[in-house]
Amino acid sequence: MNKNTVKVYESAKALAQAAAVAVIDAAEQAIAHRGKFTIALSGGSTPPLMYKQLVNMQSDWSKWVVFVSDERWVPEDDAISNLGVAMRELLGRVAIPSGNIMHPYSHDLDAVNGAERYEMLLRQHASDAASPSGIRLDLVLLGVGDDGHTASLFPGKPAIEEQIRLVTASPHGVLPPPVERITFTFPAINSARQCFILAVGDKKSDVVAWSLKNTLTDHTYPVQRVRLTNGELTWMLDKDAASKL
Repeated sequence: MNKNTVKVYESAKALAQAAAVAVIDAAEQAIAHRGKFTIALSGGSTPPLMYKQLVNMQSDWSKWVVFVSDERWVPEDDAISNLGVAMRELLGRVAIPSGNIMHPYSHDLDAVNGAERYEMLLRQHASDAASPSGIRLDLVLLGVGDDGHTASLFPGKPAIEEQIRLVTASPHGVLPPPVERITFTFPAINSARQCFILAVGDKKSDVVAWSLKNTLTDHTYPVQRVRLTNGELTWMLDKDAASKL
């Protein structure tokens, strides 16, 4: 059964601190029960604040298996790479084995073939025969855009309707720069044990309020389709993002 929780914090820093604690707690539970922790990191401005907290916290980092929920199709040393940010701020500063970090970009593949390869990695490292999707991550981190997109699932784009593939290529949305992306689909996201949606700032307040107050309708933001099949969804908001609730 899908369980939804909304938590509101005084500031982006307070949210980042709470999110870091919640991530470590999820890791401890997963490692205790399953021997590893599978997590998908997110892009956006808030995760780096959380990384700064995580890097000083204790965990059995050797048991972490790390994905990104979406990525621009650029090398990791590009400033706009989500995984690149995570590598600089967190993954490269803790004792996670390099083989446990699932790198999405490959210079010899295009985004379509890269998405297929990343799905193979997802099925290899997060397989769960009991899940309808065939995989189940312990935790998926997501943000939400001013247009209601989450991961790289943009309004009006084919990726939001994908029901079979777990990872798909996505044309660029309204956000610059205009580069192709790969993204987890809703079947991958909604199979997770836990999902945190992080939102900061008053520019997110309209989308947050609509998404939390309304059921799925013809006017639906992509983020509203995050509905975990058998897991717990937590919206983590600063007071500005929550101001219209």
